[in-house]
Amino acid sequence: MRLMRLPEAQAKTRLFGTDGVRGTANVWPMTAEVAMQLGEIERAASHQLECLELALTLGQPVQMAFSVNVAARLAGARGEWEVATRLLAKAELVLSDVGHVLYDDDQRESDRLMEVARRKLGDEQFDHESEAGTLFDAAAAGDLAMAVLRDVAGTSARRR
Repeated sequence: MRLMRLPEAQAKTRLFGTDGVRGTANVWPMTAEVAMQLGEIERAASHQLECLELALTLGQPVQMAFSVNVAARLAGARGEWEVATRLLAKAELVLSDVGHVLYDDDQRESDRLMEVARRKLGDEQFDHESEAGTLFDAAAAGDLAMAVLRDVAGTSARRR
């Protein structure tokens, strides 16, 4: 995985808010959420990719988990149920480990995605994919989520 360099990440955090971290943590995922609601999926993926790269560079597990969650939703929308299940299982584990809960709407969407994935994969394969996802480290989850986000954003050939 190739992430942005720490000085670049720190420079980006200075663009937002007083300490930068809170503002940066919110600007890309919120922009991605709005783009998704408007049906601009490629733009949403591009913004979420920025958020994921920054979160991994700065070691922000909650923002990483949010980005992985979005990548899981996008993978599910494409019928990539194994990928969606692995990513969502990892995102849920990270959020649980740090004591963070999703907004009710987001949790309902995650639950719905897991239900559909279980139905599409069958219980045995779903359980296998879920367990595999929970065993990912941050780098592996990040790599898989970035691949989904890049592909959806149309930047799969470009390395940041």
